[in-house]
Amino acid sequence: MLYVVATKILRALIPEDQAAELVHKEMVHARQFIEQKKILAAYRRVGGGGSFFIVDAESNEEVHQIFSGLPLARYLEFDVTPVLLHPLFGGPA
Repeated sequence: MLYVVATKILRALIPEDQAAELVHKEMVHARQFIEQKKILAAYRRVGGGGSFFIVDAESNEEVHQIFSGLPLARYLEFDVTPVLLHPLFGGPA
């Protein structure tokens, strides 16, 4: 099942002395899911402050597991939406 996961970074909560290390760990962790084809695409919000991810997961629980395990998870707000391919692109009517 496909999901759109929108994240918003709560920058004010991130300890300044840990920010660089957390971002590095976040990228390493996320790359694992990209290699596993769980995260299919990622987009930044125009103007910064968050991202959108297209995720292929078996269940809501798997999406939760992927994102709650991110090093920055406690500094992010998440909005998860299950989606279907639109009929214009070959999805169900």
